[in-house]
Amino acid sequence: MRNKKSAIQFSKFVFVGAMNTLIDLGVLNLLVAVLGLSKESPRFVFLKSASFLAAVTFSYFCNKYFVFKTRDNGRKEMKKEGLKFFSVSLAGFVLNVTAASATFFFLTQVAESRVPINILANLSALTGSLFTMFWNFFGYKFWVFKKK
Repeated sequence: MRNKKSAIQFSKFVFVGAMNTLIDLGVLNLLVAVLGLSKESPRFVFLKSASFLAAVTFSYFCNKYFVFKTRDNGRKEMKKEGLKFFSVSLAGFVLNVTAASATFFFLTQVAESRVPINILANLSALTGSLFTMFWNFFGYKFWVFKKK
């Protein structure tokens, strides 16, 4: 029974992760469209950072109430939980943006100008998401939203 519950929980996490990825990509693409992007510019790191932060805010509430189904145990406990979530997410942020940025800078060198820059940005963002998926799941499950 426990394995089935964990599998369902992981499935919900993957679903929320897909929604987070859509938010991440949506915000990234909006920022690229509005602010522009070139392979010579270090701007990708900042745009990817902003899109990640938008997605992680959505992620907190979905993981708390839908995936791990934790209750509100008062303001003090919620602050502690929020700090734990932020800590895991901050490490995930570093993993995500580092992997995405390294992929972006690599792809822009390899692809030269044959592939549109926004496609390279999206492929890079997806790479970052894959790097952080398991880190976040285990951090949230066993530390942030751990059942007492």
